[in-house]
Parts: sequence; structure tokens; C-alpha cells
Amino acid sequence: MKNKNIFLIFALPALVLVLLVTSNCMKDEKSPPQITTSPISNVAITTVTCGGKVTSKEGTGIIEQGVCYGTAPGPDISGNKLPASGTIGKFTSNVTGLIANTKYYLRAYATNSAGTSYGEEMSFTTHKPLTEGSMSACFNNVYRIFTSEIEVGQPVDSFSNCYFYEDCKKHYYDICHGPMKQINLIRRDSNLEVDIFILGISPDSLPAERPILNVFCRYAEIQCYALNNGYRKEYRSRSSSFMSGVIINENKNDALSGTFEGNLISADGDTMRVAGGEFKIRIVRKRYPCSRE
Repeated sequence: MKNKNIFLIFALPALVLVLLVTSNCMKDEKSPPQITTSPISNVAITTVTCGGKVTSKEGTGIIEQGVCYGTAPGPDISGNKLPASGTIGKFTSNVTGLIANTKYYLRAYATNSAGTSYGEEMSFTTHKPLTEGSMSACFNNVYRIFTSEIEVGQPVDSFSNCYFYEDCKKHYYDICHGPMKQINLIRRDSNLEVDIFILGISPDSLPAERPILNVFCRYAEIQCYALNNGYRKEYRSRSSSFMSGVIINENKNDALSGTFEGNLISADGDTMRVAGGEFKIRIVRKRYPCSRE
């Protein structure tokens, strides 16, 4: 009898512990995940950067997470959504294809076997569409529009919006084994100059691969120059995004429309994030002199 009592003394607490753990597990499996919506950034004409953070591990695992958005309050996963990779923690999403000059509502979501939860609702308004001859983008989360060429007086055949080519017997770029082809798309304001160079490609072949591929003597590059009292600090595309962030969406009689983005870096290590960039610039064709023939 004494042994039986001892057994009960040790067995009952263990049984209670097992029941509590089982009860908690069953409770967790019936709970949807908890998620918060990250602050919105880089609001541009047709794009925005957003995201969320899953803050709990309830359920049998996250099935899907991401952001949902729309033009009416209370967006949910039955409408527009952008799933994100990962199953727990913080994620970032870049929503594209938005309508210009439109107010949107957005919130993060996460789904497990128990259901779907939503984070806080955010709202933002995309910027107005570009007029021909302009360029815009978010630079370190600051939206800017550029309409000025780099030349005083803005001539029609400006270096800022030209396609330079040559049809010489001896090519200027001998190393590329072909004639010179270079498209310049350049705009500036009082503090920043943005240069997009597309090399080795003729406007006649655009729109091309999306984005423009990085191959020998055929690529695109983004450069920025911070202007301060005549001082020009140069930022260039990082190797990780070099030549991968320029897309030509349309070419109407040499009026090129497209998008650009990238991570830029200066010689002293300062970085500049360019997001949501768009341009709409008409180029002029200029034959390069065959001075080396």
C-alpha cells in the first residue's frame, strides 16, 4: 500500500504536466499567427516597398506570408496579394504594377493551419505619371523628379538624351568587335544628377530582354552625382546589381519609357539605394565621327 501511494505521489504530477503541455499544444495549433505590418517606404509612381514581421510561432507552421493591397480599406488575401519567402520573422516586399496617382491600402498577412491573420493597415498614394522628358526615383527613400538636362539651354540634340552610333570601317570600340552604340538618358536637379548609359544596344532592338542583360560590351549602368557647390560625388552601380536594374518597357519613335533601380556605392564607401525609378525620354540619333579611319 505504501509503494502504491509513493507511485501516485510521483505519477500524478507527471500526468498533470503531460496534460498541460498537450493542452497548450492543442491551443497553439488552433491559434492563427501574429503579424505586424512594416512601415511603407520608397513610394513611387507604380511601386512601393513594404513588408511585415511574423511575431509568433503558433500553429503547425506558416503556410504563406506576404502583403495584400487594394484601393479600398481592409484589403485581404482574396484580392491583390504578394507572397513573400520565409516562414517566420521579418520580410520585405516590393509591390509593382500600381496605378499612378492612386491611394492604396495595404497590410501584411500570415496564414497557418488555423487561419489567416493581418497586421496593421497602412495607406499611401502613388505619385503622378511622368511627362515626356523627365525621370523620377526614390533615392534613399526620398522621391525626386528630374526634368533638366545637363546642358545649359537644353538643345534638341542634347548629350543628355542621345543615341551615339558609328558605322566606320574601323570601329572606335575595337575591343567590342563592333560599331559604337550608346544610349544616354541623363537628367538632373539642383542637387543630384542621374545618368543611365545603355551600351552595345541600338534603339531599334528595344524593348529588349527584361532587364537588359550583362554581356560583353552590351549592358546598362546607373550613375548618380551628388552636386554640392560645384563638387560632384559619384555613385556607381554595385557589382551585385550592376547592369541588372534597367528595363525598357516601350519605344515609340525613339521615345523610350522604362524603369530602373539599384544599389549604388561611392569611392569612399557611401551607399545610395535607388528604388522605383522611371523615365520617359525621347532620344536623338547622332553619328559618331569616324576619326580613327
